[in-house]
Amino acid sequence: MDETYLVVRCHGLSTRLLPGNVLEALASARAVQDLVSILTPTEYGRKIVGLERLDARTLEGAFKQVLAERFRYVVRLAPENLEGFLKAYARRLEVGNLSRLLRGKYSAAPPGEIRTWLTPLEGLSGLDYEALSEAESLEKALELLEGTPYEGLEGYVEPCRRYGSILPLEYALKGLYYEDLLRHAERLPPESRGAALALIGLEVDLANVFTSLAPLVYGYSEDLTAQLLIPFHRRAPGLKLMEAVKARTHQAALEALAPYSRIAEHILAGRDDLAEVERLKLLRGEAMDAMHGAPIELPYVLGYLSLCELECRDLSFIAVAVEHGVNPKGYLSI
Repeated sequence: MDETYLVVRCHGLSTRLLPGNVLEALASARAVQDLVSILTPTEYGRKIVGLERLDARTLEGAFKQVLAERFRYVVRLAPENLEGFLKAYARRLEVGNLSRLLRGKYSAAPPGEIRTWLTPLEGLSGLDYEALSEAESLEKALELLEGTPYEGLEGYVEPCRRYGSILPLEYALKGLYYEDLLRHAERLPPESRGAALALIGLEVDLANVFTSLAPLVYGYSEDLTAQLLIPFHRRAPGLKLMEAVKARTHQAALEALAPYSRIAEHILAGRDDLAEVERLKLLRGEAMDAMHGAPIELPYVLGYLSLCELECRDLSFIAVAVEHGVNPKGYLSI
């Protein structure tokens, strides 16, 4: 198989993504059963029909299973020159699982409960989730990651204890993922490399914006925050990020992060929810641009996978909001 075949298949697969009017209808639902009725004729129906229990958690599990299947299919179709990169890209699902698992170990959740939070990733992950969930402590779980792409995280346990948050570890985990992905991206064919790095660069920029404001928002030390920054950028270069890290006022931080000032404003105002919405909208716009700008090349595939992720996130958010009687409109990526 070659790149053209993969892209053509993704053109077909993209027609299964839910159109905006369906997401709007889902966001207007009054009950979880209404969501099921709307989703049953779609690709999600085969995962939802037959569920023993219908609630936000089981629906989210179904959404994530579809997401994993979509990623798995693309990786399976990857030609030899793209296989390593797409496998590295797909590890974001493994990172999501591992992040939820480590969050559970940090909060001392029961192993059985932790496993219910994880998405089955056959063919996309080689981690032993049962052993990790059964580990006696967060530290023991991290020791089990020796020899995997996630080794070396033990040093972030102390900052987690010091600041009373799992965020330092999650930031570090995300950094390991992107550093590995960027190494693979540098080996892509020249005609695809630039657009792929632009997509990845936006994701890295947005992650770094959140991290760089940790001293002002959470009181993290400058040294720890600098260590957590991912060494790559698109519109937020390292010098500007360090200005934000060292900023003593909100205004100074906003000036340093000017390309992403709307997101930074929300974070500094304590509205991470609104910052997340801005982030999602930027990612959706970038994905659409990539698909339109490179309709027969790798960036189309990455744009498609990004839209799959955003759809899963939006559906999960809608399910939780509807279950709790909250209006999800205004908090979606569309």
